[in-house]
Order: sequence, then structure tokens, then C-alpha cells
Amino acid sequence: MQYSYYKDGCYEDKALCVIADLLESTMNDFLREVLIDIRDLGRQAERGQVTSLRVT
Repeated sequence: MQYSYYKDGCYEDKALCVIADLLESTMNDFLREVLIDIRDLGRQAERGQVTSLRVT
């Protein structure tokens, strides 16, 4: 079962939003860029544009 909720104008995956919220609480400029990337990935995943993610 997938849980999502409405935030920032679109539905995002809850897990990605929780991570983003945690980053936001301890944010510096680098983390702000990471946060933007995570939220963008969440939006792309909702539209079916991202099917897998590999972190290197």
C-alpha cells in the first residue's frame, strides 16, 4: 500500500517527504539542494517518470 499526502502543490511519496522534512530542519546550502532534488524525484515518481534510483 502506498501512502502519500498533499504538500507543495502535488502529491509526494510520504517517505521522501519525511526525509525532506528532516533535512529541512538541519539545512545548509548543500542540504537545501539535496532537498530540492528529493522533492523533484518524488514528483517525477508520482508521474511514473522514475522507476528506479541508484545512489552512488
